Amino acid sequence: MNRKQRRAAARMKKIDLASAPAISGWHKDIARAKFLYFSARGGAGEDNNGSGAAGNFQAVGRKARELVKRRLRKNPDLWGEALGLALDLENGGKREDAINICRDIVEVSSGDSEALANTGAMLIQLGESDDARDCLTRAVELDPGQADAFNSLGVLYNRSNRHDLAADAFKKSLTARPQFIKPYVNLCFSLRQIAEWDQAKSFADMALELPDYSPKHFPNFEQVYRAICDFEGLEKLGDVWENCEHIKTENLPAVFLNLLVYAEDTVSTRHMRDLVLRWARHVEERAAAAPLPVRAKGVSRAKRRVGILSSDLCTHSVARFLNPLMRGYDRERFEIYCYTPLRAAGDAVQNEFIEITDKFTFVEGMTDREIAAAIQADDVDILLELNGFTRGSKLGAVAYKPAPVQMSWPLGYPFTTGLKALDYCIMDEFLKPPDEALFVEETLIMPGATVCFGSFADVRIQEGLPFDRNGRITFGTLNNPYKFIPKMIALWARVMNRVPDSRFLLVRAQARSLNLRQNLTEEFAKHGVSADRLFFFDNKQENKSHLSYYNDIDISLDTFPYSGGTTTCEATWMGVPVVTLVGESFHQRISYGYLMHCGLDELCAFTPEDFVDKAVALAGDGDRLLAWRHGLRDVIRQSSLCDEECFVHDFQTMLEQVAEIHGLRPKAQAPERTADSAKQAVSAVQGVPA
Repeated sequence: MNRKQRRAAARMKKIDLASAPAISGWHKDIARAKFLYFSARGGAGEDNNGSGAAGNFQAVGRKARELVKRRLRKNPDLWGEALGLALDLENGGKREDAINICRDIVEVSSGDSEALANTGAMLIQLGESDDARDCLTRAVELDPGQADAFNSLGVLYNRSNRHDLAADAFKKSLTARPQFIKPYVNLCFSLRQIAEWDQAKSFADMALELPDYSPKHFPNFEQVYRAICDFEGLEKLGDVWENCEHIKTENLPAVFLNLLVYAEDTVSTRHMRDLVLRWARHVEERAAAAPLPVRAKGVSRAKRRVGILSSDLCTHSVARFLNPLMRGYDRERFEIYCYTPLRAAGDAVQNEFIEITDKFTFVEGMTDREIAAAIQADDVDILLELNGFTRGSKLGAVAYKPAPVQMSWPLGYPFTTGLKALDYCIMDEFLKPPDEALFVEETLIMPGATVCFGSFADVRIQEGLPFDRNGRITFGTLNNPYKFIPKMIALWARVMNRVPDSRFLLVRAQARSLNLRQNLTEEFAKHGVSADRLFFFDNKQENKSHLSYYNDIDISLDTFPYSGGTTTCEATWMGVPVVTLVGESFHQRISYGYLMHCGLDELCAFTPEDFVDKAVALAGDGDRLLAWRHGLRDVIRQSSLCDEECFVHDFQTMLEQVAEIHGLRPKAQAPERTADSAKQAVSAVQGVPA
C-alpha cells in the first residue's frame, strides 16, 4: 500500500464504531459501512444459505457494500479510504467483503491509474490473481510510468513462475522510478531464478546505495551474493543475525534455509533456533486465536490413514525419496492422503502420485487454517510434514493440529521447525544432534536411514582413476555454492597445499557466472592456491549428466557447516569418496549419516585438522582410491540407502508403533512374515516417547 492508502487505513482504524452513525462529512457512508460490517455481519464460517440469521447478515452486507459504492460514485477520489476499509475487512477475516470492495473501486475508477495500481496490489494480497492482473495491466496502459503497477505485475509473474516476464516488469518499474527499492528486491529474486546471477549482482550493488535501503531488505540480496560467493558483498550487508531482527516475524521463513550456512558453532546454531522459535510462537498464537473445532471421534477402521503435506509432490528431488513409500506401502494396512499447494499440470510424477495414493488434494489458494480444516475433515491419523521452511511450505497449517499425531520428515530442511504441534522429527542415530535442546520436536529414530534413494542413474564409471589420466590429484565438489563459506575454502586450500600440483573442480550451473569464478579464484588465492589449479564447469550449458563429471574427480571435499546430502550419495555411487567434517547439529551431519550407513566411517572427520589429514592421506593412497572407484557402487547399492523393501517395512512399522503409543485405531492384521523378515522386524523405532 502507498502512503495515501496507509493514511486512509489509519483514519479508518481511529473511528469509534459505536458512534459511526453520527459521523458527518465526506467519509460518512464509508464509516457507516464499516460499522455495519463489523457490528452486524457474520464471521467466517457462518451459514450463508440466505435463511434466518445468515440471511440477515447477507442483507446487512449488501447494504454496507451499497453505501461504499454510492460514495465512490459521487467521489471516486475516495478509493484510498475504500481500500483502507478493504484492508480492515481482510484483517478481520472478511476476505470476500474485501474483494467486493476492491471490485467496486475498479468499476468506479477505471480511468485512474493510481487507484488501479493500489487496488491491484490489494487484490494480490487477497489472492485474486486474475482480477489483479487485469487491474494492473489497465493501470500501466493508462500510465506507462506507473512504477507501483509494474512492480505488482512482476510479483504476479513471479508467483506463476514466469520469472522472465517478472524481470521485465521490475526493470520497467525502475525505469519509471530509479530510486524505488521494492523492484530491486524483487528483481534480484527473478534474475536468480533464470540463472542471471551477474545481472542480479549489479542490481544488488545498486540497491545497497539507495537511501531507502534498510536491513529488512537484506534476504534477496544476501541470496544473490551467496550464490556467487561474493563474500565482500555479504560483509556489506552487515551481521546476518542483527539483520534478522529487522524482518517481520511472519516473513522469517524465507531466510531460514539460507541461515543454516551461518549456523556453524554452538552459539550461532542456538541463535538460529531462537529465530525459528520466534516464528513458531507467532503462528501458534494465531492458531490458538482461531482453533479448529474439536476433532470428532472417527469411525473405527483397520487401516491407518497417513497424510502427507508437501509442495514437492511432483518432479522434484524430494519426490525421489517418497517413491519407495508411495509405490510400496501396504494397501491392506494403510491409506495415504496427500495435500499439496502446487498443481503441476502434466507432471508425470504428480500424475503417478494421484493415481497410486488413496486421495490427492490440491490446497492452492487456501489459508493455513483452511488447509488444516481439510486435513481434519479427512480424519487423518498421522500427518507427515515434508517441507519445513523450503519453498512452497504450508507449515503454518500444522500449528492448528489437524491430526492427532504430526511428524516432521525433514527431506529438505534439516533443522527444527519450532512447532510444538509437531510431535516428532524422523531421524536416524547418526543425524540426531547430541544437544537435544536444538529441537522442539521429539526425535524419532529409524533403525536404518531416514531416506531411500532406491537407485541412481546408471552412468558409466570410467576405467582407472582421474589421477592416472591427468597425472595429478583432482579434488572437487558438486555442492551448491551457496553452502560455501571462507572458512571452508581455507580448509580446502590447506588440503590442496599439502598435495602438490593438485587441482579443484567445481561443477554447478552457477559456474557460468564470471563473478563466481572471480570470487572463488580470489578466495583460494588468499591461501596460496593459484587460478590455474581451479576448474569450473556448467553441466547444464554443456548438456551433460552432472554424474559424468565424477569421472574427473578423485576425491570430493564436503561443505561445512551445511553438509552435502544427495551429492554425497551420488559421488559414492560414482566411486568417488567424500571426506566430510561432522558437526553437532542436524544440518552438519547429513553426509555423516549417509556415509555411516555405507560403513564409510573412515571418511568422517570431527575436527578441521582431521579433515585435512584424512583428505591428504587418501590422496596418497592410489590403491584405496582405485578399489573404491569400482567398489563403492556396490557398497551403496547394498546399504539401507537403496533397500526399498526394508525401508518401506521399517517406515510402516514405525507408523504403527507410533499409532499404538497414541491410542489410535487398532492395528490391522499384518501379513505373515518369514523367519528372515522376522529377524529384521524387532523394532523399527528406537526410543519413541510415550
